[in-house]
Amino acid sequence: MQWRGKFWTLRVLLKINVSPFSNSAKVLDVGSGSGYLSACFAAMVGDKGKVIGTDRLQLLVARSNNNVQSGNP
Repeated sequence: MQWRGKFWTLRVLLKINVSPFSNSAKVLDVGSGSGYLSACFAAMVGDKGKVIGTDRLQLLVARSNNNVQSGNP
């Protein structure tokens, strides 16, 4: 699936409050970039789940961490 399709699909799922993941799922987001999709995944898996985002560019990892810590993914 192209990344634009992923954004559209996630937006629809979040809007209608349906998650493709169980409440305790573990998700690995490879190439997570700014962390936006990782934050969406975290909302879907809930408190019992776990999301790990990784990227090869240290700048994006730092930006992602800052975004999540500031509550602005």
